[in-house]
Amino acid sequence: MKCESANFYDVCPANQNKKLSFDEMSVADKWILSRFHTTIDNIDQYLNNYKVNDYSKLLYDFIWRDFCDWYLEMAKPSLYQKDDAVRRLRTQQVMVRVLKTALELLHPIMPFVTEEIWQKLPGAGRSIVTIPKSTTKQPRPPWGRSSPWSPPSERSAAK
Repeated sequence: MKCESANFYDVCPANQNKKLSFDEMSVADKWILSRFHTTIDNIDQYLNNYKVNDYSKLLYDFIWRDFCDWYLEMAKPSLYQKDDAVRRLRTQQVMVRVLKTALELLHPIMPFVTEEIWQKLPGAGRSIVTIPKSTTKQPRPPWGRSSPWSPPSERSAAK
């Protein structure tokens, strides 16, 4: 299968599950993964304490502010780069993984919307309800919870 388009929907399904190397990722990719794993850790705490409202707000903030507002803008140069297909593919892989896992996390509170979006993703195939949950299987960044891209308050809290 060829994967040469910068279009998000043309991400090659065969490459979506390949292991991503943190050393080869862009700063934007490392940043979104760092923010995403911080979000997942906080979601675990909120759900364990039955704080569904905080869970919902945290997901909203991550998806809207971090993923849509910042990461998609930072990823555009990589996505539309014609010369470096490897960089473009790596950005597409990170984008799809983060989006799919965010949809899985959002599904309990927005099932119909997330199912509709899920069915439009490349390689979706089956319903989001029937897939094994991947939130705990996401590769953790080598720097752990605290990273150079975390806000200072999170870096001091992780120590």
